[in-house]
Amino acid sequence: MLAGAYTSTIGLELRCGIVVNRPSIRRVDAPKQVFSVTWMLTGGGVYYECAEGGAETVHALGEGSLLLRRPDRVGRLRLDSGGLQRRCFIDVDPSLAPVVIVALPELVNMPPVTPLPFNTLLLERFAAFVKSLERMEASRSLEYITALASMICALYRLSEASVSQDEPMLKAARLLAAEPVGVTLPDIAERCGVPYGTFRKRFIAAFGQTPGKWRILRRIERAKQELAAGEQIMAVADHLAYPDVYSFAHQFRNVTGLTPKQYQLRNIL
Repeated sequence: MLAGAYTSTIGLELRCGIVVNRPSIRRVDAPKQVFSVTWMLTGGGVYYECAEGGAETVHALGEGSLLLRRPDRVGRLRLDSGGLQRRCFIDVDPSLAPVVIVALPELVNMPPVTPLPFNTLLLERFAAFVKSLERMEASRSLEYITALASMICALYRLSEASVSQDEPMLKAARLLAAEPVGVTLPDIAERCGVPYGTFRKRFIAAFGQTPGKWRILRRIERAKQELAAGEQIMAVADHLAYPDVYSFAHQFRNVTGLTPKQYQLRNIL
């Protein structure tokens, strides 16, 4: 069995790893929106509760189980192991779930739990994926989405052809998250090779938001992560290229309903 491993991107947009839980672990999550994939390698005592067809369903996970949690399927995870657990996991920031769904539309129809027997080669590929993410962790451009979709294809035994070929919209999402706000939306559309009017319509169809709102929300998500990590409010405004702290505070409050200080006091890690 491979040793444990863990890594994440800057801003914790994507976290993945191979972990071992001690026999004494007990945990019950509150119902919440999560986007994650968990592959149980050994052990049991894990339960996933979610609403399906208007009724509450409890799924028991043991060795060889693959759990998919999506933001549109609110559920609760309960760990009551009484024994050693080993599992692989991928956690994606819920705000990026639309990007992953656009990259891999088949996830919309996936059930919460799928059988996946132990496979040494697949485990080694997962370990390589974790390792490769370490080399991408300095990037804020979402370039890891393609690698993530490929890894999920392997776990669910899907063809790589399942990965969306709508490269312009995936590229747009990466650029909007990475480029300074001084780069205009028509500039982004031009880089993606799509006329602006068409670009805007296709982006809304793919992500359910205008490109401008997408960029604002991604910016605010980064701000929330930095504030929760204890960064000074003025420093956060500077990192995210706001003209001044007042502009930052105004937009932050419009989106979250809280001032940056109020958010930080409630959520600081």
